[in-house]
Amino acid sequence: MTMEGDRITADEVKVRMDRGEPIAFADARDARSWAESDFKLPRAVRVPPYDIEPHADDLPHDRTIVVYAAGADDSTAVRVAQGLRNRGFRDVRVLEGGFEQWRLSGYPLDRRAMRAGYRP
Repeated sequence: MTMEGDRITADEVKVRMDRGEPIAFADARDARSWAESDFKLPRAVRVPPYDIEPHADDLPHDRTIVVYAAGADDSTAVRVAQGLRNRGFRDVRVLEGGFEQWRLSGYPLDRRAMRAGYRP
């Protein structure tokens, strides 16, 4: 598990973003949660929980990385956060409440790329 200081709330992230601090999001939702949602946190990079290595290079090393899973069960986000730390990322936090808490807080979301063959 992570230490308490490794977690961050949606409100804390939003305040830091509003101050202009560079934040990068790592979307660690499982395949089903990812497939069922057309949204992600702003400019989030998809980092599948069981395939971290090829996606870690898509994240910047010079900012706080906020890892999130689908909801309150953040064990997936914790696993990805630890994997990123093991790959040299120094400031990695787990978003409390995950994607669902961010969405319920009314904070910005990006529409993610539509699935192949999708027609609105």
